[in-house]
Amino acid sequence: MNHITEEKILYHALHNGSFTLQSCDYIGHTQTCIDNLLKCKFLTWETNSLWSDYKHNDSSEYYDIAFHQYKITETGEVRLAIYRLAYAHKNHRDTSKHVKRMEQLTKVLKQYSLDIDNFKKNCTKNEVKAINYYKENYNKTVDIEEAKAVGDTLKQAIHPVFSTEKIQSKNSHLNDIDFGDAVLNNMFQMSSMLGEKGYDKSRTWDYVLRKINEELGEMTLEMNVADGLSYKEAGKDGVKGEAVDLAICAMDMFALECPGMSADEIEREFLTYMNIKLAKWRKSIQ
Repeated sequence: MNHITEEKILYHALHNGSFTLQSCDYIGHTQTCIDNLLKCKFLTWETNSLWSDYKHNDSSEYYDIAFHQYKITETGEVRLAIYRLAYAHKNHRDTSKHVKRMEQLTKVLKQYSLDIDNFKKNCTKNEVKAINYYKENYNKTVDIEEAKAVGDTLKQAIHPVFSTEKIQSKNSHLNDIDFGDAVLNNMFQMSSMLGEKGYDKSRTWDYVLRKINEELGEMTLEMNVADGLSYKEAGKDGVKGEAVDLAICAMDMFALECPGMSADEIEREFLTYMNIKLAKWRKSIQ
C-alpha cells in the first residue's frame, strides 16, 4: 500500500476523529508510516484486550484479529497543517489558497500554544522553506482575527500576500476545463468551480444526494428497457452513459467533503480512498 503517506494518515485521523487498523493489516509501508508518526508523537495508540491476550498467550490468532485505534495529537494537527502549507507554498504561492493554509497553521499554533520552529527537525527542505516564508511574510504582519475584523482592504495594505481573489459566479471559467484530456481531474475541477458545501442551495449533501438518486433511477430505467421490462425507448447512451452520470454525482459528493482543497488535492484524496476500498474489495472476494 505504497499510496499511503504520513500526511494522509494524519488527515484521516483528524477528519474522522480517529481510525482503526487490524493487526494483520499493520504491515509494510503502512506500518513504517504509523511507526514514525507514533515516534514523533503525532499520533496516539490504543488497542483492545485481544492484544494483551496475544502478548500473554503468544498466539498469532489473537494478534491477527486485534484492533488498534489511532488518534491525532495536538502536535500532529500542526504537522498536518505544515504538510498542507508546503503544498500550497510550492504550487499556489501568494494566492488565496496559500493565505488560507497560512491562516489554518496560525490558528492551530495559537490554539495549542505551540512554536513552529520546534517542528522543523521533522520537515523536508521544501517544508522548511514554506515555514520560513510563512514567518517572514505572514505571521509577523498582523493578528489574523484583527485582520479579518478590519477587512480585506486593510489586509492588502499591510502586505500584498493578503490580497484575495475576487469571488466569481460558479458558472465562470467552466468552459476553461479541457474535456479533450481524459483525466479524472476534470471532474474535480468542475466540482471546485461549482463551489464548496454551503456555497448555495445546490452545494449541499441533500441536493447532490437527490441528483445521485435521479441518476440511479435513470440507470435502472435503461436496464429495464434493455431487459424488455419498459415500454420506453432506450437512451442514446444506455446503461453505460447513465452509470457515468451516477459516478459523476457520487464523485461530486466526495468533493463536497474536501473543503479548501484544490482539484489536484481532491483527486489525490479520491484516488487514495479508492485504492484503500479496492484493497478491501479484493480481500472480500478472494
